[in-house]
This record gives sequence, structure tokens and C-alpha cells, in this order.
Amino acid sequence: GMEFASPLVDLDNSTCLGKDKLQTIQQQLADGDNVVILANHQSEGDPHALDILLSTLGGVPRLTADTIFMAGDRVRNDSLVVPFSLGRNLLTVYSKKHIDDEPDEKPRKQAHNRRTIKVTETLFREGGHCVWFAPSGGRDRRSAETGRVEVAPFDAEALEVMRFAAMRSGATVHFYPMALATYNLLPPPEKIEKDLGEARKVQYTPLGVAVGPQMDFDAIDAKAPAGADKVALRRARCSHAVDCVCEMYEAIGGYSQ
Repeated sequence: GMEFASPLVDLDNSTCLGKDKLQTIQQQLADGDNVVILANHQSEGDPHALDILLSTLGGVPRLTADTIFMAGDRVRNDSLVVPFSLGRNLLTVYSKKHIDDEPDEKPRKQAHNRRTIKVTETLFREGGHCVWFAPSGGRDRRSAETGRVEVAPFDAEALEVMRFAAMRSGATVHFYPMALATYNLLPPPEKIEKDLGEARKVQYTPLGVAVGPQMDFDAIDAKAPAGADKVALRRARCSHAVDCVCEMYEAIGGYSQ
């Protein structure tokens, strides 16, 4: 994966914002705390794009190498994607976008997702783990309406599953928003495909990454209207996360891809 991605990255014109946050994350992990990175997702090359950016521009060469990426099931089956999976720490889940593709398989897929969350809780109890997670459950795509590569909406329920896993573990888990502008490295098809074997094109391109301040869920909840129910609170937390990502995404030129 790195041999494939590295020659495609225009480092001289790439961007890395939030280097102070990266240093804080590295220290928290060294102290035995855990970190969850909530990010948008643009291609299967994102882990390698992150590795290149954070090791060269971010000053944290080991961070991505040690990160556990929460990935879709296709990382194990798609012949194009598999090389990007090799050498990475992965936990796989079936996203809502594909869990109903084969109705007879849905119970098995749901059981797999529950096992993955249990493993995540166990990792948090061990301490010192960084988990990269895309609450959208899929890749960003170019909008036919705006012509821009838009950040895919985050799923409030997916974010809550990760938040509850952190709470159930009883360990210290810090959440950070991250924006990625990696679309041009390996753009996804314009439409969501059920079948494997998507036609893809790659190109030499600058990339961008930004990390925002640690999220304070208690502060977000405190700003909610009096009497807000749990569904409203979940939506507020999710909205805050995606707003942070979109703001940083614009700062690194994501909408200009």
C-alpha cells in the first residue's frame, strides 16, 4: 500500500493542520489513555495517505503505524482494496449502506458488528490504543448538485455506538475530529456499488489533513435545550462532530478537489 501511495502524493503542496493536537494525542497514548479519531473518509488509501502526511508533515511518524482503523468489510474481499489493507491494524464492520445487500446474511453481519464492538471495548481496557473511525459509514463523493466533494453526513447512531463502547470499557478515551482531503488519490465511483470490482483511477495529487480540539461531550450536552431527549442529544453530538470536520475540511482545501 505504501509503495503504491507514496509516489502519488505531492508533499510540497500538501497540508497538515493541528500539529499541536497530534503531539497531545501522542502523549495521551503514551500515558496509557485511548484516542478515537472521528474522520471523514475519501478512499481506501486513507490510512496510507495519513501515514505519509503525519510522518512527514505532522511530526508523529509512529502514530498512524500504530492506529487501528475501523474499516468496511470490503477491505478483505475487493482485489483492489486488499493491498491497502496489508500491514494495517484493522477492525471490520458492515456499514448500513451494505448490511442489507444480502438479506439472508444480515443476522451474521450484525453479529460480526457486535463482536467488533466488544473487541474495541477490550482494546480500550488495555489502554494506549488509537482508533480511527468514520461515522459516515462510507466514502465522500462528488455532489451532482454542487460539483464539490462533500463530506458525507455522519450517522449519529454510529457515533453513539463508539461512545458507549468507550463508556462501557471504563477506560479513559479522548475523541478528536479529523478532516481529510484525499479524494484525488483514489476517487470512488460516483455511485455506491454493491458488487466488487469497481473501475478506479489514480493520480498524482496534494493531500490535506487537519485535527481539531478534543471533543467535550458534556459541554455539548449542556448546550442542548432543557428537556432534550437522548435522540436529540445524540444528534447534537453528531452535528457538532461533523461541523468541526467540515470547517477543517474547508481550511485544507477539501471543497476545491
